[in-house]
Amino acid sequence: GIKLNDLGEAFELNFFSLDFGLQIDSAKFKNVLGDPFELQILMEVGTATGGEAFLPQPVVGIVDRGGNTIQAIEEGTLTVAICLPEDGFGCDEHPGGQLLTTSLSSAYTVDIVEGKGVFSGIAIDKMGYPYQLIFTTTFSGIAVKKIVTNRFTVGAGRAVRVLVESAIAGARGGIPFSTQPKISVRDAGGNIVTENALV
Repeated sequence: GIKLNDLGEAFELNFFSLDFGLQIDSAKFKNVLGDPFELQILMEVGTATGGEAFLPQPVVGIVDRGGNTIQAIEEGTLTVAICLPEDGFGCDEHPGGQLLTTSLSSAYTVDIVEGKGVFSGIAIDKMGYPYQLIFTTTFSGIAVKKIVTNRFTVGAGRAVRVLVESAIAGARGGIPFSTQPKISVRDAGGNIVTENALV
């Protein structure tokens, strides 16, 4: 049947016949918010680099059949995790990273406020592809309580620390060390930063 997703007043439908060259407009009508229907990802994961908070952070809403967020909903929570094949949503094996919170105010579970859960400070440590996040709600007013993001890549982030990978050994005056030092530059997730740099 005919449906309209957008909300508002004074909508009209125009009916016309190409065969007879006739048309007529419907009476003006209002399209109102529907009942809670499903979860929808309102903001996908943006830029993702090792150990640093996604930019932007994911936002998940409870919407009606037209995809409109139901802002009156002020109950339940949303929890985020890395999606696994056994979750049953077609997710692939991921590169082995861990989900992180990067600030005291960030959390894996958030309250639903004005029909949506807004996450902050969520990150993944290990670089690679593919990753997907899965969100689970405790809100009882919808049948399917889980949704997954699109696949995304976690890249190497900016250099934040230097590690000594192998210590010096066999130091004798005027002779090259038998074990030369090996240094690596790492991002916040512990991934090696591959850009050339002087150390």
